[in-house]
Amino acid sequence: MRAKTVFICSVVCVSACLLGTGCALFEQPYDYQPAIAPQRATPAAHRQLAAAQQENALHAKEIASLRMDIRSLQESQRQALGQLGALQEESRNRMTQLQELRALVAALEERMQSADTTWRERMNRFKGDIETQRRKELEKMNKTTGKAIADAVNKVQAGQPGEEEDFVVQKGHTLSAIAAAYDTTVKRIMEVNGLKSDVIRVGQKLKIPAPNR
Repeated sequence: MRAKTVFICSVVCVSACLLGTGCALFEQPYDYQPAIAPQRATPAAHRQLAAAQQENALHAKEIASLRMDIRSLQESQRQALGQLGALQEESRNRMTQLQELRALVAALEERMQSADTTWRERMNRFKGDIETQRRKELEKMNKTTGKAIADAVNKVQAGQPGEEEDFVVQKGHTLSAIAAAYDTTVKRIMEVNGLKSDVIRVGQKLKIPAPNR
């Protein structure tokens, strides 16, 4: 088939040369040389042609495969860029939320610090008021106790010698204070009243022995 094609091409070329130059060849009979007939293709040339065609086909397949790989890589790159953009947007959103949370925590800490300062100030004022009230009550109780003891002493001094006096224990009274007020001893008061200890309670009635003369 290839030999036939080469032969036809040679004939076409010769015809073109004849038409282009006119009959110049016939005007020079001495220089005329007959055209050389094309040679027929050998089996080796056929094999080389077939091998070249097969190699070209393989190259074409490889090029097509490479193009498909390139398109796949481009698509993967577009998807990766899209995912990267989404991650960056999510990161920005989280950073914004983190900044908002930090601002909120700072505001809460400031409010808690202010509330703690206010609470401490109120507690200090409350403790001061309690301490002032306690001192006032102690002063009042001491005055009441002193007056009661003084009245009892006056009654004892106004009474007859050797006479026992009834005494009602008030808040803040102690046996030692009562004994000192009545010019007697704690031991004598305990003996007269049958007490086993010097502990007394409010409202308890005691018999006070006559003072030591």
